[in-house]
Amino acid sequence: MKYNKKLFLEYASAFDYTEDFHYSAEQNGKPITWEQAEKQNDEYMKSMENWSLKDFQEHFEFRKFDIDENEQASEQKG
Repeated sequence: MKYNKKLFLEYASAFDYTEDFHYSAEQNGKPITWEQAEKQNDEYMKSMENWSLKDFQEHFEFRKFDIDENEQASEQKG
């Protein structure tokens, strides 16, 4: 199976990093509210729309899977 950006975005939509943002800020001595953590999660998920296929592969550790080279080439052009 060849993975493309649409598939990675669908996969990513199953994750929620709100708790990670909340507790990470707390551990770093800069606590944030749950609402702020939710906003950071939303912004992070939206930023994924600008990621390359390689970024997704590395983030989700899908290195062993093929990507759709045609889509990768079109990403690099535009």
